[in-house]
Amino acid sequence: MKAQRVECAEHILALKHTAAWYFKNLIWADLCNSVLPRTQKKATEQALARKGGKGWVSDDAKSWSRNLTGRKETLKQNSWDTVRVWWAPILVRGKLHVEPLPEGFPGETPEGAAIMVEKLPGVLAKRFPSGEKPAVVFTDRGWGFFAARTGAITPAYKASLEEAGLRAFQGESAGFQCGELGDILLHETAVAWLRRLMEQSMPAAPWKETRDAYCARLKQQCQKVNDKYDVTALCKEFPKRLQELVSKKGEKIGK
Repeated sequence: MKAQRVECAEHILALKHTAAWYFKNLIWADLCNSVLPRTQKKATEQALARKGGKGWVSDDAKSWSRNLTGRKETLKQNSWDTVRVWWAPILVRGKLHVEPLPEGFPGETPEGAAIMVEKLPGVLAKRFPSGEKPAVVFTDRGWGFFAARTGAITPAYKASLEEAGLRAFQGESAGFQCGELGDILLHETAVAWLRRLMEQSMPAAPWKETRDAYCARLKQQCQKVNDKYDVTALCKEFPKRLQELVSKKGEKIGK
């Protein structure tokens, strides 16, 4: 996997794009979701799952059942006592935007990717009412965007990009793109910032928080990301991250 990461970085660096080019032209986008608890028991399980590896207690109390960390799966897996909310982070020219996706959203599928792309023109028109707009979309290699085995762009994603007047950075195929690039993709960093703020702003009774209230809080915390973090600098880091990845021979890079 480290060799594949290096090959991917070298492929992109060979395009000779500058940090300014990436800043001006790229729209970083993805499909994300949150699993909301609908019962107090599930909320407690999720709170335990969020505990760090060292826990919150002294060493002599870590083995007590009530102090054990929870299963991380409770934060990702949907069940009868949860509801999944899908949303799209859109990072462009030094600002993060989040777009809540509709109920019944088909998830990380070609149809879901197409729905996400349909949202982009409106977001860009609001952000850039005049002047040249960015038009190159960079996503991960998720199977809603590209075929898992071949890397070929999915027909639904391709058609939606064409309809919106946009194009994929990868072109017709993401065959060169490694699947393990979370530390390189800029929107992943922005999403990590956002999720951290969402945890810190969680209401006292999260099982009572409605879908609409969650989406409103998501937007509020997104604004805090733009206020608190240097998102402009983040949007200029791509070449630097690629070069660091190559110099580390595929090892994870620091941010």
